[in-house]
Amino acid sequence: MNEPIETGRRKRLRSLYYFFGSLIAALVLTWLLKEPAFTPSQLYVLFLLFFAIGLWLTEAIPAFAVALFLMAYLVFALGSPYFNPAPEKIDRYVNTFSGRVIWLLLGGFFLAAAMTKTKLDEQLLRLTLKISGTKPRNIVIAFMFTAMIFSMVMSATATTAMMVAALMPLLSTTSKSGLSKALLLGISIAATIGGMGTIIGTSPNAIAVGILGDNGIRIDFLGWMVYGVPLAVALTAISCVVLLWLFVKDPAPVHLRFLEDKKSQGQNESVLQRSIVLIVIIVTILLWLTTPLHGISVAAIAAIPIVVLTLTGIITANDLKNLSWDTLFLVAGGLSLGEALESTGILQHYAGQIGAMKM
Repeated sequence: MNEPIETGRRKRLRSLYYFFGSLIAALVLTWLLKEPAFTPSQLYVLFLLFFAIGLWLTEAIPAFAVALFLMAYLVFALGSPYFNPAPEKIDRYVNTFSGRVIWLLLGGFFLAAAMTKTKLDEQLLRLTLKISGTKPRNIVIAFMFTAMIFSMVMSATATTAMMVAALMPLLSTTSKSGLSKALLLGISIAATIGGMGTIIGTSPNAIAVGILGDNGIRIDFLGWMVYGVPLAVALTAISCVVLLWLFVKDPAPVHLRFLEDKKSQGQNESVLQRSIVLIVIIVTILLWLTTPLHGISVAAIAAIPIVVLTLTGIITANDLKNLSWDTLFLVAGGLSLGEALESTGILQHYAGQIGAMKM
């Protein structure tokens, strides 16, 4: 009875140790690396960088909580005359949560949530199995490339969870075979790789595009795909060949009877809602791909699924609660930290030192 309580206490104590350990380490590193010419703003930001890294590495507090702390710290430390003799405008550090990167990611989250709610994702997975047939090699190839494509619009985590859940009836019948190993590994690997293909495929892509855009370097959706998609396809193909060579040695066909059961279970889903989601996906992606023609930014286009899916009632208030808001907070906090490192000159200072060392 008391074991869960003791476990909870140990976790809280460990978190406290990690928190204060990160704090002390950040103070020591800041003291060792500071220079006489540093301004108070630079010292504050340098300390924040080390402290945030420590908290993220030790997971003393949730990652999104660290991001919120970053924004609050920058507001008080850099913007208040009580802490900083030369207070700065703090708008840039809090506006990251309403920036283009956040809207872009939010649009992708809405599309993914709508696909899952209307079971459009399961329909596409069944179509994939029908196309691949019953040969194990074809099934692995089809699902790896399907995972790669899905993860260009959805997060790798959501793609993997969705596809593995849909394949559980098949995996349960082949639990000890090489096919199950190849599918589980292949879907996870392909989902991770596929995120490189588009701007919204993974958060780092959107962050990179946002930072470049703020510095006058504009990259449109299609421009990113020209480089990202071939790389994703090549890496997925290589991974697929390796997994097939390692695990799929039995060419005997597998049984796909569970497809009919899934079909009967999904007949109650709204055909109209599925059609709306499909149209929204097609229109949004087409507009993203044709950004150079019409000049509408990818972040502005991301508002289409947000507005249409809520107005049509496909995404409700309860669905909004289940979106990955923690990811958005994490991205916004990271952008705030990056903005602080750049605006205070910390990045330029150490970049110059590294350049001098190479000389």
